[in-house]
Amino acid sequence: MKKRTNFMIGFTIIILFLFSTSIVYSANLQGKLKRFGPHGILPASFVPVTLHTIPDKKILRTVNSGSDGMYYFNHIVPGDYILKIWVKNFRNKSLDYTVRVLEQEYTNIKPIVIHFLEFEIPKKGSRLIEGTVIKPRGSHYALPDDAFLWIVLSDSLNNYFLRDLPVFVDKDGSWTSNTVSIGRNITRIHAVILTREGNRIFQKKVEKKEWQGFKDLPEGSYIIASQDIKVHTR
Repeated sequence: MKKRTNFMIGFTIIILFLFSTSIVYSANLQGKLKRFGPHGILPASFVPVTLHTIPDKKILRTVNSGSDGMYYFNHIVPGDYILKIWVKNFRNKSLDYTVRVLEQEYTNIKPIVIHFLEFEIPKKGSRLIEGTVIKPRGSHYALPDDAFLWIVLSDSLNNYFLRDLPVFVDKDGSWTSNTVSIGRNITRIHAVILTREGNRIFQKKVEKKEWQGFKDLPEGSYIIASQDIKVHTR
């Protein structure tokens, strides 16, 4: 009788272990990718998305977003991961997000609108000091026909500064600005979408050499991506 009882206890423990393991592996991660289109925000279809483990950053799985922009990672162990969204035709760069898969059937990630902005210092190994020239570049999916992309700088007091003419966006969404000189008090660089009227206002500022601080962006404009800048003293 004792042997039978021990057997039943052991059998029950095994069943409970297998059941709990199946629960752990039943977590699912899902989210939606979006992009700007000629008539507003649209699904970003067929974009590669990879899920990486922390801290070793190994690829756990790769999927593509569907025609509706949705992506799914099924049967994932709950925990923290790095979600990488690979920006099409842009120097093999990815948009990286840390996500947490919860101990529940579905973990929903807030929709992500795809943008990309970075800058490089042409002289390798240089530090950012006053007067340093940088070259902003990025990616923006499906810029509307009646919109314009500008690079704008800002300081700690939220004053905006112009440094260049509109940026040409290639058919694949990638763009590279002309070189931009950085002032001492600059703290951020922005990629800004302007309407035709906003573009006309900025063009007039350039013609009049009104580069310096202004408090507000033209009506109807919006910042699609920003990057912090730390300017060192000489």
